[in-house]
Amino acid sequence: MGSICFKVGAHESHRSCKASHAISTKTAQYVKSLEGKIRYWLPVKGCDDIYVHMTLDTNVIK
Repeated sequence: MGSICFKVGAHESHRSCKASHAISTKTAQYVKSLEGKIRYWLPVKGCDDIYVHMTLDTNVIK
């Protein structure tokens, strides 16, 4: 079971959210932050209102 990402952390940290765009266009979206984190929104094929959201911190990936 997942969680609702906009309920995690500070509201202002979700300004760059691409969930709505990913769902409406059915295409993957991503944003790279100045800190090196890459956030992804990946729509699930065949499920119109479901997407996978994840963040990778390139500063800790070896």
